[in-house]
Amino acid sequence: MKLIFIHQFKDFYKIVLGIILLALVAFFPVILAFVGSYFEGIVTGERVHEGNSVFMSFGWLCLVTIPVGIILLIAWLGISVYNIICFIKSRN
Repeated sequence: MKLIFIHQFKDFYKIVLGIILLALVAFFPVILAFVGSYFEGIVTGERVHEGNSVFMSFGWLCLVTIPVGIILLIAWLGISVYNIICFIKSRN
């Protein structure tokens, strides 16, 4: 069994960092849609919806990014559990 990304106890932050990054990538289209439409509504002074804003169409991209993000998160957690088990066995 070989350690993949945790070689010392202080390297456990990489697991949390990976989970946060995967969540941000999965939900980035939603974040982009809300922030972009908010600023577009301020600039134009009009009500923003899918018909008149390119930012609101980014929400549809979540149909791809959220399932892919969930699959990558499951894979990341599986690799993390494997790495934690290898780390515990190497310390004994």
